[in-house]
This record gives sequence, structure tokens and C-alpha cells, in this order.
Amino acid sequence: MSTTVNRGWTGFTLACIAVVLGTPQLALAQSLEEAVRACAAETDVLRRLACYDRAAAQLVGAQAPGAAPASSAAEEARPRTVSPEAKFGVRNGPLDERKYPTAPKEITATVILIEMRRSSGALVVSLDNDQVWVENQPTEYFPLKVGDTVRIRFAALGSYMMFAPSKRATRVTRIR
Repeated sequence: MSTTVNRGWTGFTLACIAVVLGTPQLALAQSLEEAVRACAAETDVLRRLACYDRAAAQLVGAQAPGAAPASSAAEEARPRTVSPEAKFGVRNGPLDERKYPTAPKEITATVILIEMRRSSGALVVSLDNDQVWVENQPTEYFPLKVGDTVRIRFAALGSYMMFAPSKRATRVTRIR
């Protein structure tokens, strides 16, 4: 009985579409319904998705024959690709280095701001590439000043090492 009810609603829906859009659109609605039914019967996931994409393209093409598809809004909604330098040091998120095997092993940047955390004495270093790094454990002597060029390298067990121009190094974690 549910099949009869669904067909009744489908017929009613098609009749409403025909009244609103006119007779040529009724043929399109029927062919679109057939296309969607054929897609639903597809067992392979990728083929089914491609089938639905074709049916949707048919629907979009019928609604606005003279207009171009609204791809600019879809392009704006997509996430922007991020440079390998911006991915450096980001863990457990959408920019996780394990997802991008071509991420650099090392970056070089200029220090623009140095702060010290009062609670731990650790340095917080801001770089010219908008990254902020903090020392994992404060060192007795880590000579660093604004304008210095530092190197940050990927180290063991997912850690990072910051090298000052004086060749001294400290373990750091990216916080921004």
C-alpha cells in the first residue's frame, strides 16, 4: 500500500510541476524521476554518485538554460589550498603533516617578536610568516633577538627544534 501512496504523491507532484512549469518541463520531470530511480538502483557507490551528479546536472541545465552554473559560490565555499610552509608544525588537525607527505622538513623565518612566559620562563617567538612558537622547556641561555633568522626543523617523535644564528637549539611547539 505504501507503494501506491508514493506513486500517488509522485503523480500529484508531477501534476503540480506541470501546472507551474508547463508541458515541456513535465517530460523533463519524468525523465529526471527515471534517472533518479536508475541511480538508486545502482549498487556501486562511485557509480551511484556519478549517476546522481548527472541527474543533478540535468536538473540545473533545465532550470536555467541560458544561465551559467553557479560555480563561483561553490568555489568560494571550498577550502583554500595551503602552502607547505603554512602546514609546517600543525598537528592533529586538517593541516596534519601526515596527510601531506610533501610538507617541508625545515623552515627558515625572521623573528619579529620575542616574549617570555612569566609562569615558566619559556620564550614565545613570533615569526614573519605569522607562526608563533613556544619553547617546550626554558633553556638557561638561548641568545635570540628580533630580526634574527631562525631555522625550525622537524625532529624525533613529532617534535620540532629551533636553531638560533648562534647555532644553539631548543625544542619548540607551534601555538599559532
